[in-house]
Amino acid sequence: MRRKASGLWRMADGQTGRGKGQGARGKCQGRTVRSLSEAFSLRSQRTSLHAPTPPSTLIPQPSTLPTPRRGSALIVVLIVVVLLTLGAYTFLDSMILERRAADFSARTAQSRALADSGIEYAAAMLGKPADLETENIYHNPEAFAGVTLLESTTDTGRGRFTLVAPLENDTTGTQLRYGMVDESSKININAITALDLDEDQAHTLLMSIPGMTDEAADGILDWVDSDDEERAYGAESLTYEGFEPPYSAKNAACESMDELLLVSGVTHALLYGED
Repeated sequence: MRRKASGLWRMADGQTGRGKGQGARGKCQGRTVRSLSEAFSLRSQRTSLHAPTPPSTLIPQPSTLPTPRRGSALIVVLIVVVLLTLGAYTFLDSMILERRAADFSARTAQSRALADSGIEYAAAMLGKPADLETENIYHNPEAFAGVTLLESTTDTGRGRFTLVAPLENDTTGTQLRYGMVDESSKININAITALDLDEDQAHTLLMSIPGMTDEAADGILDWVDSDDEERAYGAESLTYEGFEPPYSAKNAACESMDELLLVSGVTHALLYGED
């Protein structure tokens, strides 16, 4: 018992040859093992510290970095192409609209020039008194209907003018004649008050105009006279002040034909007719 005890002691102290080898294995980092449990524990740690690397860890592992998406560049290119296509379409559409607007403006100016040409054509015919004795200026389709001034291969490019006038005997206002109108035969409404006519005679004079109504005839007479007395079918400032917006009767000569639209009973159809 004493030898075993001393043997264990020597093993612990590491003094003898046998105990020295075992004691060397029982040391770890300069620390003496004092029990078997510590020796086993240390042996386990030493084994784990110096254990060889498992073969699986030596196999090269694939990289964990995200791989680039090769289809993203194609998507970006498609988006750019779509945007460029939309931009080109918008630009082309705006250019087409600009061209149409320019064409419409040119056609409008051309139509106005053709109408002015018709006026100058009529003035030139009236400037030759000798021709007036032989030419029919009242109704002459060959001279006043569809006079071509600008030739073209298309109907839209051809320029014409026509002189039209209402047919006096047509009460429906649906028939036209190709000719001029004698302005001297028209009634000068500003001169009616100077004709020394009574109310009935003045009313009858205006009622001879096709389409004239009693309200419009008396309204025109009340508009140009100098008093504020209303005729049987007429209107004065008292009536016009009830309109929206209110205004007063002029009680003086008219300055333009459009002014007659302010007269009670006068409408666009009555004033301008088919025009």
